[in-house]
Amino acid sequence: MRFLVAFLLLFCTQIAYTQVLTVKDKITQKVLEWASISSEVSEDFVITDAQGKADISRFKGATQIQVRLLGYQIYRASYADLVEKGFVLYLSESQETLEQIVVSATRWRQSSKQVIARISKISLEEVRLQNPQTTADLLELSGEVFIQKSQMGGGSPMIRGKILTVLLGLHSI
Repeated sequence: MRFLVAFLLLFCTQIAYTQVLTVKDKITQKVLEWASISSEVSEDFVITDAQGKADISRFKGATQIQVRLLGYQIYRASYADLVEKGFVLYLSESQETLEQIVVSATRWRQSSKQVIARISKISLEEVRLQNPQTTADLLELSGEVFIQKSQMGGGSPMIRGKILTVLLGLHSI
């Protein structure tokens, strides 16, 4: 009887596990965190965790599933295609890259030449070296902004005690 129960538990966990998609980089084979997975079947989406895994059981039977991650090409496949691949997906890097993130404290767009205030830049190499977990951590890299951290992992940038609204503009070059 114990053998039968153990077999059923193992079988059920194997079935549940096979609906977990693992997303990896095609060249480095490293798992990719924060890849978003969506489908036309459901308005829901899921995001891969730190191990590059996401439960896609809610997309079962979908004819088109999209996997997106900044810096990688969009991948489209059916649920059946993902079953054939053993629920392991390899994304290729995109030719478009994110060279810099522009942080602006104004409510309108301006050329950096027209701004009276000093502008600080954080290079892509510095971002890669520091590997910040949040945008607040990224702003803190400059050393010119104090970040008031919240308990939920967020942060509010503060300059001279005033909380700023920060806008991120992502430009691909």
